[in-house]
Amino acid sequence: MKHQWLRWILVGLCGVLAIGGATVVLRKPEPPPYQERIYASTEGVRMAYRLYVPPNYDATQKYPLVIWLHGSDAIGTDNLKQITGYNDAGTRVWTVHWKGFPTLVVAPQSYERYWSLHPSPLPAEEPLVMNIVAALEREFDIDPDRIYLAGQSMGGFGVWEFLEQRPDFYAAAVALCGPVGPGMISDAHTIAHIPVWVFQGAKDDVVSLADVRSMLESLRMAGGHPRYTEYSNLGHVIGPASFAETGLLPWLFAQKRNVR
Repeated sequence: MKHQWLRWILVGLCGVLAIGGATVVLRKPEPPPYQERIYASTEGVRMAYRLYVPPNYDATQKYPLVIWLHGSDAIGTDNLKQITGYNDAGTRVWTVHWKGFPTLVVAPQSYERYWSLHPSPLPAEEPLVMNIVAALEREFDIDPDRIYLAGQSMGGFGVWEFLEQRPDFYAAAVALCGPVGPGMISDAHTIAHIPVWVFQGAKDDVVSLADVRSMLESLRMAGGHPRYTEYSNLGHVIGPASFAETGLLPWLFAQKRNVR
């Protein structure tokens, strides 16, 4: 048949692969089981977010809350990218280990770069995230001493910004491949009391490895004890490796807020 190869290309594009007589249908993984929600402020500013509630949620008990800050690839308003694709590892890990580490997880979606603390010119996002958290505290029984912050890339940058904005609010934080600015390094002493675990790829061509190491050194000099995992063979994409670390969840959920 003329141009028969076109048929096979179309079959491949449909995601069907024949192996040893068996037909395998390739599908995108289903998004992790998060509720789709929209927050609207009294001024009418809207922020899309996703919420995960563990299947064993019991309203008579207090639960930790994880705030997930996505990377720049998920900026928008579709309310899906922040829990899929590059961000899948950072949002799925909690849903996989819900029996051993039940927690609520909120994944807001940024509508501009850097998880802004100040209007520029759109409304600042950090206060909106805090408003969402406050609303969740009214809806669910959340332990105020076990609110955790986690983020990667742009979200890792947001982790440092959010911590320095509210140094007595969070119990601990996880920062993956997050850019670090000079101001963050000089202000590191304000958050040295907060347990943090930093993950970084040594071959990262987006984030300065020297800046990340300087931030860690500033925390140590201020009396902090940050944990640090550096992947010598990885670049900027380190989410799957970081969230596969078996010690991460036990460490994180053992932390409780330590007010200065």
